[in-house]
Amino acid sequence: MKKQSPQHLHMENALRGLGLAIKAVRFYPENHPARIDAIERGVSALRLALGDLDHVALTVRRDHLSIENGSRLRDSNPAIKALAHHLFARRIFQLMILADISTEDLESAACALALEPEEIIHRGGIAKIFSSAGIQTLWVNETDLTKILSRREMLQERKSDTRSQADQNETFTDKEQNDDGAIQEKDQRQPPPSENSSFADQRRTLEEILADLAEKGSEARFRRLVNELTEAIHAEEPSSLSTGLLNAMLFLARCTEEKAYEESERTLCRKGFETLMTSERTEQIIDSLCEPGLNESSREKAHFLLRKSGEQGAMRLGERLAEEKEAKRRKILAQALTAFGRSALATLDRLLGDSRWYVVRNAATILGEIRDPETAGHLAALLGHEDERVRREAIRALTRLGTTEAMDVLLVAVEEGDPDLQRQALLFLGAMKQTKAIPYLLRFLERSDPFVRALELKRGAVRALGDMGAAEAVPALRALLQQRKFFFPRRFQEIQIACCLALARIGTDECRRILEITTQRGHGPVSRSASRALREIARAEKS
Repeated sequence: MKKQSPQHLHMENALRGLGLAIKAVRFYPENHPARIDAIERGVSALRLALGDLDHVALTVRRDHLSIENGSRLRDSNPAIKALAHHLFARRIFQLMILADISTEDLESAACALALEPEEIIHRGGIAKIFSSAGIQTLWVNETDLTKILSRREMLQERKSDTRSQADQNETFTDKEQNDDGAIQEKDQRQPPPSENSSFADQRRTLEEILADLAEKGSEARFRRLVNELTEAIHAEEPSSLSTGLLNAMLFLARCTEEKAYEESERTLCRKGFETLMTSERTEQIIDSLCEPGLNESSREKAHFLLRKSGEQGAMRLGERLAEEKEAKRRKILAQALTAFGRSALATLDRLLGDSRWYVVRNAATILGEIRDPETAGHLAALLGHEDERVRREAIRALTRLGTTEAMDVLLVAVEEGDPDLQRQALLFLGAMKQTKAIPYLLRFLERSDPFVRALELKRGAVRALGDMGAAEAVPALRALLQQRKFFFPRRFQEIQIACCLALARIGTDECRRILEITTQRGHGPVSRSASRALREIARAEKS
């Protein structure tokens, strides 16, 4: 029988603990000593199994479980086999466990996993149940670490929200699309009869004017129809945002960009749109974005109208984003502001000075999405913010920029920041595969450190290089493996073990030769890590 590695044994013990935790929440009431003991034992076993890893990902099959590197846990272990069947029946195919797993999360997860499959389906699926329970350190059917970190911050924000706002029932509700892409309302109310009925009967509807504009004609005809359309829009009830009004404003906004029209025609439409896009109508469109059930097509049209409104739209979106208490609505408003691109930078600059952490965090998120190189300085200033959630988002946004200035800021954070900031910076550099950071990380590795004081920093840098698949890092990793330390050799071995794992992820022929030489260094932990790394390369080549 093949001898199991310590990692496999620890993982099997941890998963056995997970199975016992599920049974405990089934049989014992809340706060029962046996239930608490099972949960605490499960957490301890999982933390031991992870060791110094940030996470572990498991693949679930009907009758077995595999670790993320492809190694399969023993089929002969009945507890593991039963757990695999239990998870698979609940439509769990991947399970991600983070290193900072808590007893609260494990207990909540065990309660969810104790439900019958039919009940899980009725509640919307296991992922939805985990999300509703606010579980942050166990994730199902998601192995992308970047997405998990993003969703985790959303859960943290949701927990911090103590107030919610009543739903607004305004525009864009009950709207559908017809064949030509225009917006239709299911329930259109006719305006009250006018006192001057004869004049009202003579006025053409917005739809009729738009139908005429759809037909090609002379420039004089186009100008006459646009003026008629503008007058008809002015005559609309200002407190409502009807289908005809929206389609008319969309027509004018699109004409400003259509090269099929003459410059004079585009200018006419631009002036008409600017006149009609009042602050009240801007507010109505923003209200409509927050309506539940708004379809994607209508959302894109609202984004387009707001973008065309220019600074007025960006400023009001920023104000609403700062005022909004509900996290879901803040996300919708942030997406709309992101659609402005560079035009939103002035508004975002104001939001960065807000006293509320979530307002600043949202502004940093949007800056990361816009990816304008000029924002690196603003984001760098946030690394000194008092709230760690803001600092984390600033790190993420700088990583997305990917510029030399942004990389310099990140690497200063790696070198001089607090431990949490260092870890986050290295984690995002690796997860986002920012290859521009490779030369900087290599310089960190080459720095003299006789007393291994920079253990965490160097180990994180090595791990980031491995995540990037950085072939140019191989000589530096080989040099670290060849070094001998008189002082604190065991601490230095932790860096060398990380080098073995990084070489396995890079996976070149040169990596294999270095690892083969390293295995001949005896039976120490570094040699064993090199052997495991070689097996990982072999498995990757087979698959």
